[in-house]
Amino acid sequence: TNGDHLVEVRGQDMVGNWGGWSSVIWHVVNPPVPFDIDVSAIGASNWVLISFPITITGDVIDIFNDAAWSGGTTDWDRIYWYDPLDTADHWKSYNKDQVLLGITQDMPSVNNNMGFWVHLSGSDGLLTVGEGYDPVSTTIDLVTGWNMIGWASTNITYSLNDLIAANPGLIDSVEQYNSGNPPYLLSPMLGADLFIVGQAYWIKASVDGPLNLP
Repeated sequence: TNGDHLVEVRGQDMVGNWGGWSSVIWHVVNPPVPFDIDVSAIGASNWVLISFPITITGDVIDIFNDAAWSGGTTDWDRIYWYDPLDTADHWKSYNKDQVLLGITQDMPSVNNNMGFWVHLSGSDGLLTVGEGYDPVSTTIDLVTGWNMIGWASTNITYSLNDLIAANPGLIDSVEQYNSGNPPYLLSPMLGADLFIVGQAYWIKASVDGPLNLP
């Protein structure tokens, strides 16, 4: 919990003699916490486009493990990430069924800058990811063309207009998740639309450059 914490320790030898006390005080601010991604808007396709804002990095199978982090019943069988730098093979994936067959997966270590297409095999409405801290600030390197990014921010009042103003000349257009718009499950984001924490976005960049998030 937040605040100052004191630990005092002393030792005892084999014949029962006690030594002196030693102590240490440390201050805790904002302990790491799990993050719940709202996946209740799932459509008939069972695909969601999600991300997590907290600053954690690790294997996808460990981070997206709802049962381990919350004891919930949300689960998935496939996750995809779009790597704009790998022109030979943009799509990286983790498929649990293929893993059972011994097939090697190419999903790299994941972080909060990345967006993910996740195919849910069951859901209680929330997908809890591993413990981490809220980001102080985030910069994501975009390449010219389409980039699938995570909304690595906990700001819930930030609009597309705000993002364009903070990154002049960088953003051509943004697509957001829309479970009711098959087959691509996307729709254009309008200037006044707010970014949603826990969702991911497709951003078409006009040039290579850093995207600064709030």
